[in-house]
Amino acid sequence: MRRARSAVVSGRLIGALILTTALVACGGKGGDQPAPEPEPTAPSEPAPTEPTPEPATVAAEPDAGAAAAPSDPATAAPTGETVAAGDGDATGGAAENAADAELGFVYPAKNTVIRDVDPESIEGVIQRALMAAANPDEEKGWKDFESLLHSQEKGEMSLRSRKQYNWPAMRRKAYLFLIEGTDKNVYKWAYAEEHDEGKTIKVFVYNPKSSPTPCYVKRDPEQENHWRITTCSL
Repeated sequence: MRRARSAVVSGRLIGALILTTALVACGGKGGDQPAPEPEPTAPSEPAPTEPTPEPATVAAEPDAGAAAAPSDPATAAPTGETVAAGDGDATGGAAENAADAELGFVYPAKNTVIRDVDPESIEGVIQRALMAAANPDEEKGWKDFESLLHSQEKGEMSLRSRKQYNWPAMRRKAYLFLIEGTDKNVYKWAYAEEHDEGKTIKVFVYNPKSSPTPCYVKRDPEQENHWRITTCSL
């Protein structure tokens, strides 16, 4: 009896041992086993992006038209050298009048001293008239002045009257306008006015003894369209 029980117990132990060995060989307890969890992986880093290049800075090129444009007529200097009266400094100030666009003339700045200018410019015609009046040779001076008169002023009676009355007075006053002496061609442009839609220019010349003295000039088609004197109180 005792042997029978021992045999049963031994059989059970052997069976349990066999079962345990089988489970170990199969990797654990019987039945479906849960799938192994995936190993954690490092989060993927975004692909590096190249920095957006900054727009290239291009230096602005100067406007060729602006560079070629003339200076403002209100501040443009007259033809020839300009110096301040008495002290030799350059004169300043805005031009008294705008240039006539068609004629392309720019007035000197107000109270500009004029010397050594284009003889056919408005400034030059006034300058030559004053030098003619200051000529010690009266007849030679008259011939020079007559050549500066507008063709409409060269009628016989007009010339006779001007030579008899205006010319002597002009010769007496020449020293007033030629501010560096009658042997110099330097005078002071006071200001100017336009008349007849800009076709006639009334130039006022500095006069230390009185108000600025006027002299009218306009283009003369019969003298190569040069500026010539019409009425003149110099």
